[in-house]
Amino acid sequence: MAIFSAAIMAAMGLLGSLFMLLSFTYSARLGGGPGGAEFFGGGIVAITIPFAYGIMGLICGAIGAVICNIIAGMTGGIEMEFAPNA
Repeated sequence: MAIFSAAIMAAMGLLGSLFMLLSFTYSARLGGGPGGAEFFGGGIVAITIPFAYGIMGLICGAIGAVICNIIAGMTGGIEMEFAPNA
């Protein structure tokens, strides 16, 4: 669960950082300020955001899995029976 959560959060961070870079580029073309400084600082942040989101997704996924296992242990969980395919 933790690895899945980390992968999803990293993908969301990558998508968000791409939108951030596009907005910096667009605002620099419209004359919204010095494009070089904003793009360079935004580039550093855009590289680190997917890693930070992935690490936080891993930590939160691990904590969520522990809490889920504790609650399932206390309540007995869900019992399921499967029949073989005939």
